[in-house]
Amino acid sequence: MIHNMNKSRILILSIIGIIVISLGILTWNHQSKKSGEDLTKYDYVVSFYSIHQNGKMNPQTKIIFVSSDQEQLEFSDKVNKAGKLFQEGNTFRAYSFGGNKSLLFESSSGYSTFSTSKGVLDSNIYTVNFALNGMNGRIEVITIDDGSTGEIRNTIQYTNPNHKVVTSPVIHAAIYHAVEIGTRLYFVGYDMVQDRYELYYLDEETNEVQFVDYWYHTSVEFEELLYVNGKIITVENPSHSRFMDEKEIPEMSSLTSMDPDTLEANTVSLDTKRIITAYTYGDSIRVVTEDNHLLEYTTDLKLVSDKDLSGTDFAKLFTNTEYKLHGIRYLGKKAAAIVTPNSETTELGKILEFDADTLTLQKSITIPLSENIGWKTDFVDLLIVEK
Repeated sequence: MIHNMNKSRILILSIIGIIVISLGILTWNHQSKKSGEDLTKYDYVVSFYSIHQNGKMNPQTKIIFVSSDQEQLEFSDKVNKAGKLFQEGNTFRAYSFGGNKSLLFESSSGYSTFSTSKGVLDSNIYTVNFALNGMNGRIEVITIDDGSTGEIRNTIQYTNPNHKVVTSPVIHAAIYHAVEIGTRLYFVGYDMVQDRYELYYLDEETNEVQFVDYWYHTSVEFEELLYVNGKIITVENPSHSRFMDEKEIPEMSSLTSMDPDTLEANTVSLDTKRIITAYTYGDSIRVVTEDNHLLEYTTDLKLVSDKDLSGTDFAKLFTNTEYKLHGIRYLGKKAAAIVTPNSETTELGKILEFDADTLTLQKSITIPLSENIGWKTDFVDLLIVEK
């Protein structure tokens, strides 16, 4: 009899386990990808996250694939928080920025949730901040949360030249831009303890992190990190560090061009106090200043052109009071901005498509709200789909 009771208990626990696992897998509740469907037919992917609807706490995530001709495909989740988007070939990922689930959405795996692999006794929470495609595979920048305050810790997981997945040493900075050049991964990060922004590189052959001290006696914030025509380009705005003397803080924005092999650098100051966005166009660098000028530079930092954008739709992105600008993405000849309404409406937001050369508005794509729930956006990310 006891033997039979044990069998029954095992059976019940097995059933409960299957139910729990199934609930985790079936969290995505809106629509499943059709067998064989190629999601790269869409032009954009947007992830929205909202904590409140109709004034009540009700966390919800929406991931929406959008075509320039207005065709849209929506997936929604009422448990997890979707963060940064990433494309790897025909696969799209949305990394979660909360809880123990590092990956919330993967288009080739049934839209399931996945946890970061870690040791049984490891109580840290690992969150993927962003990812990029490396020469040997996916590179993921991960934040380590051990419950302590006053210090930021990041690590990088990548595939080395020997095709082994490797985790870098702990980096005491919040990494927010990275670019891989050969066997080096250059990245910029914010060191909370030192209250300064710094440039580093990870040697993928030795798994060692090196600090580039070119900016050691200045205080700048890196608006962007680019790789153009064989040069590293850093786009810099003044940063008021609490440890720097006021005389050492730059008054104007600047551009630095650096040789990735020798780390020899050249810097030019711009006649503006802030650069609001920057991108590459062909073999040039484009920057937009706070006074609405589009400046184009060579990688040797020679000014090629200066265009006044005052009064244009692009300039209005930064002053519009009806919509909030969350970011601008650039890919090839296309620039796209994602904006959301500042008040409750029947739409989640708009994608504004610009020509990357002239920054003239080409198209406005509205993303409607599929439910009447009083949505308020707390986070949004936009990805331009690579074909």
